[in-house]
Amino acid sequence: MIRLTLYGLRRDRKSLSIALTKGGLEKQTVERLAAAGYGIEALKDKGRQLVFQDQIKDIRYFLVKANDCITYVNHGVADIGVVGKDTLLENMNETYELLDL
Repeated sequence: MIRLTLYGLRRDRKSLSIALTKGGLEKQTVERLAAAGYGIEALKDKGRQLVFQDQIKDIRYFLVKANDCITYVNHGVADIGVVGKDTLLENMNETYELLDL
């Protein structure tokens, strides 16, 4: 199960930044983004890289650990983040569950 969390989406920047959780959710998230038509080819063959630019849309992706995903969103580095339910429950006061994927 994938959860999407949103905190303080900044309207002052043109591009969207998304923090993605490394590991178990990574493959599912990348598959869903690809199926939705996002240009995530770089995420499929990432090597050691942790920051990626979408090839189709104006979106930047960060590939981080689950707790770092929450931190990136809370500090405004990323606009939204994809984390597991366990991470949301551990950080209940800091997150908002936008969508159950």
